[in-house]
Amino acid sequence: MLGLLRDIGGGVINDSAQHALLECIENPVGEIFSPGNSYYNRLLKALILSAEQEEQALLDRLVKFHQRILLEPPQVCACLTIL
Repeated sequence: MLGLLRDIGGGVINDSAQHALLECIENPVGEIFSPGNSYYNRLLKALILSAEQEEQALLDRLVKFHQRILLEPPQVCACLTIL
């Protein structure tokens, strides 16, 4: 995914790449078929590290999304609540 974002950003994870990621995350279809917060957390950690190495600023909306998923309680599998 980071490689794709770099392709969009012309070799770096710039504003264009970050906007593209936000479009995927905030898209209604993306919300229905969301890979889950643990995936987004891993992706955003890697994105943050890459952006820092490339000296790229992070978009506020992306930072706020990352903060939100970090503060949400872990999701429990619905099958466990049946027991």
